[in-house]
Amino acid sequence: MLFRSKRWMIKSSFVFEKEIFLSLYIIRKLIESENISTNNKNLKVSCFITPSNGKNVHRFNTSSVDRLYNFPKTKKANIRLNDLCNQIIHSYIFDPTFDLDQKLVGFWVSSQYKRHTALYSFILEDIIDVLELIGKDYPNYMNTSYDLKKRDYIIEQYMIDDSKQK
Repeated sequence: MLFRSKRWMIKSSFVFEKEIFLSLYIIRKLIESENISTNNKNLKVSCFITPSNGKNVHRFNTSSVDRLYNFPKTKKANIRLNDLCNQIIHSYIFDPTFDLDQKLVGFWVSSQYKRHTALYSFILEDIIDVLELIGKDYPNYMNTSYDLKKRDYIIEQYMIDDSKQK
């Protein structure tokens, strides 16, 4: 099982990062192609944000997050689902996090664009909840309107329980 391992190997870390990356890349594609409900497209995801301590973050020090970010100033926050996807897709730092029993509990991530600003921490259970929610999202109602400025349609999609409408 990936969540608990006596010894976390480098390969395990790569596999975990790949699974998270592919999952969130797919979600971003669904968002951009208007194939998930509007409510879920605007979903906020719980995280912790740790500000940078001003040190330069580069390829050879990304494994030293404790020296790059100001952990006493970590704050709980929510970010948009699309922003989470972008953090993962453009990740410069990606490190799994573990509890005292060496159980995988989440990950740290910071994109190439945000690495000098903040480190984001996500709890794995929250990410699994997001993946399950999006995996069950099959919109069956659509409202469209044409936006003259954008020269394109605005699409709103929802999941409506047909059994309640009979």
